[in-house]
Amino acid sequence: MCTLFYYTRPVFSLERIMNRSEYISDEQLPELVVPPRVGWKVNRSEIEQGPVFSAGREDNSESFYLSNRTFEAIDKYLSYKLLALILKKIKENPNRPITILDVGGGVLSECVRGILRHPHLKGRVKCINIDLFAQPMEKAQLAAEGIDPEALTVLNADFLEQEIPPNSADIAISYQVLDNFDPSKIQAFLAKVAATLAPNGEAYLNENWYLTRSAIMGGWAFFPMPFAPSPGFNQHWLQQIANEHNVYIASAFGETRLDGTTHIMGSGTGLVYMGKTDLNGRTPNPSDFTLAFPEIHEAIKSYR
Repeated sequence: MCTLFYYTRPVFSLERIMNRSEYISDEQLPELVVPPRVGWKVNRSEIEQGPVFSAGREDNSESFYLSNRTFEAIDKYLSYKLLALILKKIKENPNRPITILDVGGGVLSECVRGILRHPHLKGRVKCINIDLFAQPMEKAQLAAEGIDPEALTVLNADFLEQEIPPNSADIAISYQVLDNFDPSKIQAFLAKVAATLAPNGEAYLNENWYLTRSAIMGGWAFFPMPFAPSPGFNQHWLQQIANEHNVYIASAFGETRLDGTTHIMGSGTGLVYMGKTDLNGRTPNPSDFTLAFPEIHEAIKSYR
């Protein structure tokens, strides 16, 4: 979510990076324990706003920026959809912490750390960040931030290669990982997210050039949507994923009406949404956040 991948073409050029605080700086890099990865190297590029670091395969087939995006920045960009979804899942599961999986959550796990620090979420969630270059987090540092060290798991691994327990995540999120993802890996990626979702779990995966196009970018939606579990109908590989893992798959454009006066506007760029059926075969309603009111409003105010 916090890691920007590009494979066949960079959607966001270095010159378009407006907020360098979202990326790893010269001051931070020497202090980071960036785990080495066979076949990869870390590169430094100088732009107007300062240095930006990226990791790339030695054969130049893949690369991504080392990032440090906050939960607040990502959630605002996605029009508070993540915060609303987390609070909804908390209300649906009042007797236990919910589990949030962040795929590509950045070197410093800043997004999930922000979730764990949020006053309306603290003590109510557990988070997992899986990233190719995720740095181990010291328990003392987490405790100093008011984070329960037992609530955060950091996996320095490739999501497609790491064993993740099936049906284990109430929420899966991924920000700017799918965008320009190697097309040959998209099917396996989405299938694994679907397998990882718990019954009644939901996911927002931002964004994919091959599945959705942004209206803001002058494009159009060509995501073949929606796909609901429909045994015996397997004409499209997304339909096969829906059938195999009992998930509803769609793009998330447009607004989500919350309570008649407040809206969560749909993200301008494409979001792939997944919702897994519950034990009774019912699919989550991605537009219904009424269970989490009025707390959503109060939680959004805490950003200000």
